[in-house]
Amino acid sequence: MATLLTADYFTDPACSWSWCNEPTYRKLRVEFGDQIEWRHRMGGLLEHWDERYYDALYDIRGGDANAFRDHWRHVAAAGQMPIDADLWMEGGIQSTHPTGIAVKAAELQGFEPAGRLLRRLREAYMCEKNGLNSTAEILAIAREVEGLDLARFEQDLGGDRARSAFREDYELTRRPLPEARDTKTIEGRLRYSFPTLVLRDRDADLRVLDADHSVQDYLDAVFALAPQATRFGPPGIAELVEMFPTLVTKEIEVIAEVSRDEALRELHALVARGRVRERSIAGESLWLRAAAANDARMESTPEGLAADHFSS
Repeated sequence: MATLLTADYFTDPACSWSWCNEPTYRKLRVEFGDQIEWRHRMGGLLEHWDERYYDALYDIRGGDANAFRDHWRHVAAAGQMPIDADLWMEGGIQSTHPTGIAVKAAELQGFEPAGRLLRRLREAYMCEKNGLNSTAEILAIAREVEGLDLARFEQDLGGDRARSAFREDYELTRRPLPEARDTKTIEGRLRYSFPTLVLRDRDADLRVLDADHSVQDYLDAVFALAPQATRFGPPGIAELVEMFPTLVTKEIEVIAEVSRDEALRELHALVARGRVRERSIAGESLWLRAAAANDARMESTPEGLAADHFSS
Protein backbone atom coordinates (compact mmCIF):
# COMPACT_ATOMS: atom_id res chain seq x y z
CA MET A 1 0.00 0.00 0.00
CA ALA A 2 1.04 3.60 -0.50
CA THR A 3 2.96 5.42 2.20
CA LEU A 4 0.68 7.96 3.88
CA LEU A 5 2.73 9.11 6.85
CA THR A 6 6.33 9.37 7.99
CA ALA A 7 7.29 8.62 11.58
CA ASP A 8 10.40 9.90 13.30
CA TYR A 9 10.82 7.82 16.46
CA PHE A 10 13.19 9.48 18.95
CA THR A 11 14.54 6.83 21.27
CA ASP A 12 17.60 5.10 22.68
CA PRO A 13 18.37 1.38 22.95
CA ALA A 14 18.75 1.66 26.75
CA CYS A 15 15.67 3.79 27.39
CA SER A 16 13.42 1.93 29.82
CA TRP A 17 10.33 3.95 28.90
CA SER A 18 10.97 3.18 25.22
CA TRP A 19 11.09 -0.49 26.16
CA CYS A 20 7.68 -0.01 27.80
CA ASN A 21 6.44 1.62 24.59
CA GLU A 22 7.32 -1.44 22.48
CA PRO A 23 3.71 -2.73 22.66
CA THR A 24 2.40 0.49 21.10
CA TYR A 25 5.26 0.74 18.59
CA ARG A 26 4.76 -2.85 17.45
CA LYS A 27 0.99 -2.41 17.25
CA LEU A 28 1.39 0.50 14.84
CA ARG A 29 3.88 -1.50 12.76
CA VAL A 30 1.53 -4.50 12.59
CA GLU A 31 -1.73 -2.65 11.98
CA PHE A 32 -0.57 -0.06 9.44
CA GLY A 33 2.35 -1.80 7.73
CA ASP A 34 4.05 0.24 5.04
CA GLN A 35 1.43 2.98 5.17
CA ILE A 36 3.79 4.52 7.73
CA GLU A 37 7.44 5.02 6.80
CA TRP A 38 9.51 4.83 9.98
CA ARG A 39 12.86 6.35 10.90
CA HIS A 40 14.56 5.43 14.14
CA ARG A 41 16.25 8.51 15.59
CA MET A 42 18.96 7.55 18.06
CA GLY A 43 18.88 10.38 20.56
CA GLY A 44 21.72 9.45 22.89
CA LEU A 45 20.30 8.85 26.37
CA LEU A 46 23.54 8.68 28.36
CA GLU A 47 26.92 9.82 27.11
CA HIS A 48 28.83 9.52 30.40
CA TRP A 49 27.81 7.57 33.50
CA ASP A 50 29.26 10.13 35.87
CA GLU A 51 28.40 13.49 37.46
CA ARG A 52 27.97 15.09 34.02
CA TYR A 53 24.64 13.25 33.72
CA TYR A 54 21.71 14.52 35.76
CA ASP A 55 18.01 13.89 35.22
CA ALA A 56 16.14 16.46 37.30
CA LEU A 57 12.75 14.89 36.67
CA TYR A 58 13.72 11.69 38.46
CA ASP A 59 16.61 13.13 40.51
CA ILE A 60 19.04 10.63 39.00
CA ARG A 61 22.73 11.45 38.76
CA GLY A 62 25.27 9.52 36.75
CA GLY A 63 27.19 7.03 38.84
CA ASP A 64 24.32 6.52 41.32
CA ALA A 65 23.62 2.83 40.77
CA ASN A 66 20.89 2.69 43.40
CA ALA A 67 18.95 5.53 41.79
CA PHE A 68 19.12 3.95 38.34
CA ARG A 69 18.09 0.57 39.72
CA ASP A 70 15.13 2.03 41.59
CA HIS A 71 14.04 4.01 38.55
CA TRP A 72 14.09 0.93 36.31
CA ARG A 73 12.07 -1.00 38.90
CA HIS A 74 9.52 1.81 38.91
CA VAL A 75 9.35 1.78 35.13
CA ALA A 76 8.99 -2.01 34.98
CA ALA A 77 6.06 -1.96 37.40
CA ALA A 78 4.36 0.92 35.58
CA GLY A 79 4.77 -0.59 32.13
CA GLN A 80 4.30 -4.27 33.05
CA MET A 81 7.46 -5.07 31.12
CA PRO A 82 10.35 -7.34 32.14
CA ILE A 83 13.32 -5.32 33.36
CA ASP A 84 16.18 -6.73 35.40
CA ALA A 85 17.26 -3.56 37.15
CA ASP A 86 20.15 -5.29 38.89
CA LEU A 87 22.21 -4.43 35.82
CA TRP A 88 22.98 -1.16 37.57
CA MET A 89 24.45 -3.01 40.54
CA GLU A 90 26.71 -5.05 38.26
CA GLY A 91 28.56 -2.36 36.35
CA GLY A 92 25.69 -0.47 34.76
CA ILE A 93 25.87 1.20 31.36
CA GLN A 94 28.89 3.41 30.79
CA SER A 95 27.43 5.10 27.69
CA THR A 96 24.54 4.41 25.35
CA HIS A 97 26.16 6.21 22.42
CA PRO A 98 27.97 3.09 21.11
CA THR A 99 24.70 1.17 20.76
CA GLY A 100 23.06 4.19 19.12
CA ILE A 101 25.90 4.21 16.59
CA ALA A 102 25.43 0.44 16.17
CA VAL A 103 21.81 0.93 15.13
CA LYS A 104 22.88 3.51 12.56
CA ALA A 105 25.57 1.12 11.28
CA ALA A 106 22.92 -1.57 10.82
CA GLU A 107 20.65 0.96 9.14
CA LEU A 108 23.19 1.23 6.32
CA GLN A 109 21.92 -2.25 5.40
CA GLY A 110 18.26 -1.27 5.65
CA PHE A 111 15.52 -0.34 8.08
CA GLU A 112 14.47 -3.90 8.93
CA PRO A 113 17.86 -5.28 10.06
CA ALA A 114 18.39 -2.07 12.02
CA GLY A 115 15.03 -2.52 13.70
CA ARG A 116 15.81 -6.12 14.60
CA LEU A 117 19.15 -5.05 16.07
CA LEU A 118 17.50 -2.27 18.07
CA ARG A 119 15.09 -4.78 19.57
CA ARG A 120 17.89 -7.17 20.52
CA LEU A 121 19.89 -4.37 22.09
CA ARG A 122 16.84 -3.40 24.15
CA GLU A 123 16.45 -6.99 25.31
CA ALA A 124 20.13 -7.25 26.22
CA TYR A 125 19.92 -4.14 28.37
CA MET A 126 16.52 -4.76 29.94
CA CYS A 127 16.36 -8.54 30.26
CA GLU A 128 19.90 -9.86 30.26
CA LYS A 129 21.81 -7.46 32.55
CA ASN A 130 24.18 -6.75 29.67
CA GLY A 131 25.58 -3.22 29.81
CA LEU A 132 26.98 -3.56 26.27
CA ASN A 133 30.06 -1.69 27.37
CA SER A 134 32.39 -3.12 24.74
CA THR A 135 32.43 -3.54 20.98
CA ALA A 136 32.74 -7.30 21.47
CA GLU A 137 29.45 -7.38 23.40
CA ILE A 138 27.69 -5.37 20.71
CA LEU A 139 29.04 -7.65 17.98
CA ALA A 140 27.86 -10.72 19.91
CA ILE A 141 24.31 -9.32 19.86
CA ALA A 142 24.63 -8.42 16.17
CA ARG A 143 25.49 -12.03 15.34
CA GLU A 144 21.99 -13.01 16.43
CA VAL A 145 20.22 -10.58 14.10
CA GLU A 146 18.63 -12.15 11.06
CA GLY A 147 19.52 -10.53 7.75
CA LEU A 148 22.47 -8.53 9.07
CA ASP A 149 25.77 -8.90 7.21
CA LEU A 150 28.10 -9.10 10.22
CA ALA A 151 31.33 -8.35 8.34
CA ARG A 152 29.86 -5.25 6.78
CA PHE A 153 28.28 -4.25 10.09
CA GLU A 154 31.59 -4.53 11.92
CA GLN A 155 33.29 -2.37 9.31
CA ASP A 156 30.49 0.23 9.39
CA LEU A 157 30.44 0.25 13.18
CA GLY A 158 33.89 1.81 13.20
CA GLY A 159 33.30 4.02 10.19
CA ASP A 160 32.40 7.65 9.71
CA ARG A 161 28.98 7.12 8.10
CA ALA A 162 27.40 5.51 11.15
CA ARG A 163 28.92 8.06 13.51
CA SER A 164 27.78 10.91 11.30
CA ALA A 165 24.25 9.50 11.11
CA PHE A 166 24.16 9.15 14.88
CA ARG A 167 25.38 12.71 15.35
CA GLU A 168 22.67 13.96 12.98
CA ASP A 169 20.03 12.16 15.05
CA TYR A 170 21.59 13.41 18.28
CA GLU A 171 21.40 17.03 17.17
CA LEU A 172 17.87 16.68 15.74
CA THR A 173 16.76 15.25 19.08
CA ARG A 174 18.00 18.45 20.70
CA ARG A 175 15.89 20.68 18.45
CA PRO A 176 12.44 19.64 19.69
CA LEU A 177 9.41 20.97 17.88
CA PRO A 178 7.20 23.50 19.70
CA GLU A 179 4.42 20.90 19.62
CA ALA A 180 6.43 18.56 21.85
CA ARG A 181 4.88 18.74 25.30
CA ASP A 182 7.46 16.46 26.91
CA THR A 183 11.04 17.72 26.79
CA LYS A 184 13.85 17.73 29.31
CA THR A 185 17.36 19.08 29.82
CA ILE A 186 20.04 16.41 30.14
CA GLU A 187 23.80 16.95 30.11
CA GLY A 188 23.19 20.65 29.50
CA ARG A 189 20.99 20.29 26.38
CA LEU A 190 17.22 20.48 25.91
CA ARG A 191 15.91 17.44 24.06
CA TYR A 192 12.85 15.33 23.39
CA SER A 193 12.01 12.90 26.13
CA PHE A 194 12.28 9.29 25.05
CA PRO A 195 10.29 7.93 23.43
CA THR A 196 8.78 10.67 21.25
CA LEU A 197 7.05 9.98 17.95
CA VAL A 198 6.63 12.70 15.33
CA LEU A 199 4.05 11.72 12.71
CA ARG A 200 3.78 13.79 9.52
CA ASP A 201 1.47 13.62 6.53
CA ARG A 202 2.25 14.57 2.95
CA ASP A 203 1.38 18.22 3.65
CA ALA A 204 3.75 18.34 6.64
CA ASP A 205 0.90 18.47 9.16
CA LEU A 206 2.07 16.63 12.22
CA ARG A 207 1.30 15.10 15.59
CA VAL A 208 3.84 14.68 18.39
CA LEU A 209 3.27 11.82 20.81
CA ASP A 210 5.21 10.54 23.78
CA ALA A 211 4.87 7.61 26.16
CA ASP A 212 2.32 9.48 28.26
CA HIS A 213 -0.11 9.06 25.37
CA SER A 214 -2.36 6.02 25.30
CA VAL A 215 -2.46 3.44 22.53
CA GLN A 216 -5.74 5.00 21.42
CA ASP A 217 -4.07 8.42 21.23
CA TYR A 218 -1.54 6.96 18.80
CA LEU A 219 -4.24 5.37 16.68
CA ASP A 220 -6.29 8.58 16.69
CA ALA A 221 -3.24 10.56 15.56
CA VAL A 222 -2.75 8.27 12.57
CA PHE A 223 -6.34 8.73 11.43
CA ALA A 224 -6.32 12.46 12.13
CA LEU A 225 -3.47 12.83 9.65
CA ALA A 226 -4.52 10.05 7.26
CA PRO A 227 -8.28 9.38 7.43
CA GLN A 228 -7.90 7.06 4.43
CA ALA A 229 -5.49 4.76 6.24
CA THR A 230 -6.39 1.09 6.40
CA ARG A 231 -6.10 -0.51 9.80
CA PHE A 232 -5.48 -4.24 9.58
CA GLY A 233 -7.30 -6.07 12.33
CA PRO A 234 -5.40 -7.34 15.36
CA PRO A 235 -3.69 -10.69 14.72
CA GLY A 236 -4.27 -13.73 16.86
CA ILE A 237 -1.74 -14.79 19.46
CA ALA A 238 -0.47 -17.77 17.46
CA GLU A 239 -0.02 -15.47 14.46
CA LEU A 240 1.91 -12.97 16.57
CA VAL A 241 4.28 -15.69 17.72
CA GLU A 242 5.09 -16.39 14.08
CA MET A 243 5.64 -12.69 13.36
CA PHE A 244 8.14 -12.01 16.14
CA PRO A 245 10.90 -14.20 17.61
CA THR A 246 10.31 -12.65 21.04
CA LEU A 247 7.28 -11.12 22.69
CA VAL A 248 6.41 -9.77 26.10
CA THR A 249 3.03 -10.50 27.68
CA LYS A 250 2.07 -6.83 27.56
CA GLU A 251 2.83 -6.71 23.84
CA ILE A 252 0.44 -9.57 23.22
CA GLU A 253 -2.27 -7.89 25.28
CA VAL A 254 -1.94 -4.64 23.33
CA ILE A 255 -1.37 -5.97 19.81
CA ALA A 256 -3.89 -8.82 19.93
CA GLU A 257 -6.34 -6.81 22.08
CA VAL A 258 -6.84 -9.54 24.66
CA SER A 259 -6.83 -9.64 28.44
CA ARG A 260 -3.73 -10.73 30.30
CA ASP A 261 -5.51 -13.90 31.44
CA GLU A 262 -6.46 -14.79 27.87
CA ALA A 263 -2.94 -14.09 26.65
CA LEU A 264 -1.39 -16.27 29.34
CA ARG A 265 -3.82 -19.14 28.74
CA GLU A 266 -2.98 -19.31 25.05
CA LEU A 267 0.73 -18.80 25.61
CA HIS A 268 0.88 -21.65 28.09
CA ALA A 269 -1.00 -23.81 25.59
CA LEU A 270 1.63 -22.93 22.98
CA VAL A 271 4.34 -23.81 25.49
CA ALA A 272 2.71 -27.20 26.03
CA ARG A 273 2.76 -27.79 22.26
CA GLY A 274 6.44 -26.86 22.06
CA ARG A 275 5.90 -23.74 19.96
CA VAL A 276 6.95 -21.22 22.59
CA ARG A 277 9.24 -21.11 25.59
CA GLU A 278 9.00 -18.76 28.53
CA ARG A 279 11.72 -16.85 30.29
CA SER A 280 10.87 -15.22 33.62
CA ILE A 281 12.42 -11.84 34.36
CA ALA A 282 11.61 -9.92 37.53
CA GLY A 283 8.02 -11.10 37.68
CA GLU A 284 7.26 -10.69 33.96
CA SER A 285 7.83 -13.01 31.01
CA LEU A 286 9.67 -12.91 27.71
CA TRP A 287 8.22 -15.47 25.29
CA LEU A 288 10.50 -16.94 22.64
CA ARG A 289 9.37 -18.69 19.49
CA ALA A 290 10.46 -22.33 19.31
CA ALA A 291 12.98 -21.50 16.59
CA ALA A 292 14.90 -19.58 19.25
CA ALA A 293 14.67 -22.40 21.80
CA ASN A 294 18.40 -23.07 21.80
CA ASP A 295 19.25 -19.42 22.26
CA ALA A 296 21.29 -18.62 25.36
CA ARG A 297 18.59 -16.10 26.26
CA MET A 298 16.37 -19.01 27.28
CA GLU A 299 18.26 -19.51 30.52
CA SER A 300 15.97 -18.54 33.40
CA THR A 301 16.69 -15.48 35.49
CA PRO A 302 15.47 -15.19 39.09
CA GLU A 303 13.51 -12.86 39.84
CA GLY A 304 5.13 -1.39 42.15
CA LEU A 305 4.44 1.78 41.43
CA ALA A 306 1.95 3.48 39.09
CA ALA A 307 3.68 5.95 36.79
CA ASP A 308 2.35 9.35 35.91
CA HIS A 309 5.28 10.33 33.68
CA PHE A 310 6.45 7.84 31.08
CA SER A 311 9.64 9.17 29.54
CA SER A 312 13.40 9.15 29.75
